[in-house]
Amino acid sequence: MFACILQTNYSVKHIFKRNKGYIHLIMTNGENEKNGAKLRIGENIILEEGDGAFINSQNISEQLPIENIGQINAEFLLFDHE
Repeated sequence: MFACILQTNYSVKHIFKRNKGYIHLIMTNGENEKNGAKLRIGENIILEEGDGAFINSQNISEQLPIENIGQINAEFLLFDHE
């Protein structure tokens, strides 16, 4: 399990060690969704606060890019599991 606080307009890349993963963007901004955290996973998947996504890492060639495209820091958990 990995935990991260990612600043606005920053990105990280994750290399999976196992077959499956899960990412959860923690809700920190309450009901104010307009100014909430948003993550872009890969090229076209957008997560907003409170969202999560299962990841089949067998379909990922090398690295999974995770980019904060929101207006505040994004806190997320990433699970790398089988």
